[in-house]
Amino acid sequence: MTLRLRLLLVLLGIVACGLLAADAVTYNQLDNFLYSRTDQQLAGAFPGVVNAVSHCAEVESQFPGVSCGQVVRLPQDTAASIPLGTIGELLDASGNVVGQPVSFLGVLGSGKSLPHLPAGLPGSSDNPGGASLYFSASGGGVHYRVLAQPLTPGGGTAVVAFPTTDISQTLGHLLRIEGLVTLGVLVALGALAWWMVRRELRPLDAMATTAGAIAAGDLTQRVEDDDSRTEVGRLGTALNTMLGNIERAFDARAASEERLRRFLADASHELRTPLTSIRGYAEMFDRGARDRPEDLAVSMRHIRDEADRMNELVNDLLLLARLDRERPLEHQAVDLRALADEAVAAARVSAPGRQITLSAPDALVVQGDGGRLRQVLDNLLTNADRYTPPGTPVE
Repeated sequence: MTLRLRLLLVLLGIVACGLLAADAVTYNQLDNFLYSRTDQQLAGAFPGVVNAVSHCAEVESQFPGVSCGQVVRLPQDTAASIPLGTIGELLDASGNVVGQPVSFLGVLGSGKSLPHLPAGLPGSSDNPGGASLYFSASGGGVHYRVLAQPLTPGGGTAVVAFPTTDISQTLGHLLRIEGLVTLGVLVALGALAWWMVRRELRPLDAMATTAGAIAAGDLTQRVEDDDSRTEVGRLGTALNTMLGNIERAFDARAASEERLRRFLADASHELRTPLTSIRGYAEMFDRGARDRPEDLAVSMRHIRDEADRMNELVNDLLLLARLDRERPLEHQAVDLRALADEAVAAARVSAPGRQITLSAPDALVVQGDGGRLRQVLDNLLTNADRYTPPGTPVE
């Protein structure tokens, strides 16, 4: 999965969680508000409904041709506080309906739409001292909000129920609107986020392309400059710096290899000359120079000179070989006085015409690489012999 897709999915997931949380809070708050208002309406309509149910005969006399259980028409000032389809009924302490339920401003029908009431209502024999109770109930496919209050004296319960069809429709409509709005916001935000992520990550795509070209061997490639205030811009700057260092390192290595090749070619040529000379003087020796002291001295002197030249070239080659191997320095106890004694003794043999003296304590132990330290001492003595006038004392 690409970084672009992961960023998009994470963003959409966060936004979806936020929208769902907002939808849930909105739905819950509206649900609480609507049912709270319905409870207030139940409390306001309760006295009139209970009075109508209790005096059913009086209602019938006031409205001829209408009996309990049918549609009850109330005066305008009373009907305004009772919603359409309100049902009222009285229960005795045993939970039996007293008389017939009364439907206000609606049709009760065969009674199938009456709410199913639970046991233990306030005022019943199971709960004689209970307080007023608000709850939801269903009956005949209709949902009601119910208020049950105990009757005094004598016990029993008065029940008033409002149909909550409008509330259910309102909440259902809200759910549909929230679903459509949430989906639309996610689709629009997803498209916008996809475009923005592609635009912001385009420099990374360019970096990947540049890295591929570099991996293929083109070290001259560079990342395009971007805003250094952004993470991608700083990454591009760092990448260009790194590529510059790498290219310079490769150029330095190539130059070093070229110098090494030239040196090896020169060394091979230089070695061929003294070898040829030594071979020629050796042949001269075989042809009778051994019997002529003057010719013998000249041959031996030239052979020694050519051997010295070869020795220098070989030493240079050995030094290059050691540097190429990159042997690490050793760290161990070394008697520098003993190394100096050995170097001075070797120098006295190679330069018998010089006075070479050593002034040092009996022992001088240091931590170092004995071989490298001896090489330093030998180089110092060699330079003193080579670059000072003959006979100059060395201390």
